[in-house]
Amino acid sequence: MTLILGAACSDGAVIVSDGIMSQSRGLTRPLEKLYRLRDLPIAYGLAGPMGPIHEVVRALSKCRPKKTIAEQFEEIGGCFYSAIRKQVQRVHSPQPRTDYTSNTSMVVVGVTQGEPWLMCADDRGHHFLVEQRMGAFFAVGVGQNIVMSIADPYLMQPRNTRKGKVMLLRIMEDAIRLSVQKLANPIHLWSIDLQGSLYKSDHDDLALLSRQCDEWRTLAARSLDQVLSEAKAG
Repeated sequence: MTLILGAACSDGAVIVSDGIMSQSRGLTRPLEKLYRLRDLPIAYGLAGPMGPIHEVVRALSKCRPKKTIAEQFEEIGGCFYSAIRKQVQRVHSPQPRTDYTSNTSMVVVGVTQGEPWLMCADDRGHHFLVEQRMGAFFAVGVGQNIVMSIADPYLMQPRNTRKGKVMLLRIMEDAIRLSVQKLANPIHLWSIDLQGSLYKSDHDDLALLSRQCDEWRTLAARSLDQVLSEAKAG
């Protein structure tokens, strides 16, 4: 099972994934689920079966850089759906089915011309840019609806990448704690700044961010206690 989270921020973009692949007989192994699009300031994660994922990764390795967000969005979407069509033909040759779905979905974050952006796509033909009015956040994979609900209170608040990292890491940690569907550590967290540099958070970075998440949880609990106390006193 897989969960991918992405967010566009005021000064860049952040993408996070869990780090476990489920195998036969209940076995698991660590797996990097985030990819860089060639040498561009674009990163993506995929949820779904490994066959379609490998096909999409191969297709995206041939994506061409574009000058605008809209053009890059169309280029990536075209590569994604080309890969899905190839997978359909491979699975159902010589008579491909038009109703086939592999349950493959993708989150992409990037910076183009100094502007952060976020897109998602799935093999049912849905792909769109996730705009600020939608919270500039999206999740794909297991527990998607629950994750979107967890994130909802924070989506319309201003955020830079520092805040975005803490927000996405907390959501991922909470999803792993709540999960009964084999989401697990290690967590992978990447960010891209406005200059187009991509950073992969190491163990120390993640440990610091995780401590900040714990402080956030503690403050939230205290705030609730204070609200209840004031309500009782009133």
